[in-house]
Amino acid sequence: MKSDAVTRPFKVAVIQHAPVFLNLEASLEKACALIEQAAGAGAKIIAFPETWLPGYPVWLDYAPRSAEWDYAPAKALYRLLFENAVAISGPQGGPHLEPLLSAAHRTGTYLVMGAHERDGGTLYNTILYISPDGKSFQIHRKLVPTYTERLVWGGGMAARWA
Repeated sequence: MKSDAVTRPFKVAVIQHAPVFLNLEASLEKACALIEQAAGAGAKIIAFPETWLPGYPVWLDYAPRSAEWDYAPAKALYRLLFENAVAISGPQGGPHLEPLLSAAHRTGTYLVMGAHERDGGTLYNTILYISPDGKSFQIHRKLVPTYTERLVWGGGMAARWA
């Protein structure tokens, strides 16, 4: 016998708004407003794109010199990206995850958030899976960054619960 949760339809929202580029705090505020809006429209699962927090490093594809070893403009952008990456600290997630955990709990929704994750001196292309309880989350780091993405992200790992 199937449970009601399996057989009943539900809404999924796919967010297609841009973040506040390279500004983690403003992007988190915008994410929470978009979560509230989607949940208000009945969404039970809300998904954001890859590296939405705080934006995809578009200069990799449009700046031919970005791969040069000591190219100052690329280094400056990378530093800004690194400073605005999500830092996950412990099983509670830390201050960068707190607004998302609270939004999931407040709205009773599952969240899927793409983020640049900072761990030590490395950035990862990470997907955060956040449950509606506002306490548990799972991370998945992109296993093999492709082509120019390797200039920004380290190789990842399989999913794990925090």
